[in-house]
Amino acid sequence: MTRYALAAMALALLIPITTSAEETTRTITVQGEGRISQAPNIATISAGVVSQALTPKYALAANNKAVTKVFEALTLAGVTVDDKRTRGFNVTPVYSRTEPGGQPLEVTGYRARSTITVGIWGFDNLGKFLDTIIAAGADQIFGLSFSLREPGVTVKWAMRKAVMDAQRRARIYARKLGVEVGQPISISETETTISRPRMVAAAAEVREGVLIAPGEIEIVSRVRVVYAIED
Repeated sequence: MTRYALAAMALALLIPITTSAEETTRTITVQGEGRISQAPNIATISAGVVSQALTPKYALAANNKAVTKVFEALTLAGVTVDDKRTRGFNVTPVYSRTEPGGQPLEVTGYRARSTITVGIWGFDNLGKFLDTIIAAGADQIFGLSFSLREPGVTVKWAMRKAVMDAQRRARIYARKLGVEVGQPISISETETTISRPRMVAAAAEVREGVLIAPGEIEIVSRVRVVYAIED
């Protein structure tokens, strides 16, 4: 670092604050960042259950029965379910074949479709889980996602690391300027993000016939801290 850069840093960091008693407090302001990568522990699958009948009423009844069967099958199979719910539902008419360039001939029935999501604690039974919901009546598998069951705990650790990083930075700057870091005057959280799982090829495993590569979830916390400066 050149003398000019150090002088510029000094001007930027030594910010005077005038108090009501006409006293001036010199301060140093730093940004701290904390990052934690953690393997997910919840797998959530989105699936579709489709039923068809002659009337909307019977299509709805059949679909409700099919969804209930899927949820009951998971319980009977001993799969540890963290959360299960219906995310979407619709009923649409089913038409007979159309002539080339023509309009649908007639309504031949109605199709009810439910989109369900089920979260599983741990991945050891994921293959068993997929086999079970398909055998129980799920017609479509829309996707698989991974998350943390209690992200708040990890977020707190990331925030602590951010504060420790801010303290470390403040000491480095203060040492360069020949001063001492005093007590913190203010601290504010500027940003906390939870990323989607970052795929890690080495972590891929075949469990119950299903290739699992959950990757890692990265939590980043950033804080802004203002410290008093002591000579």
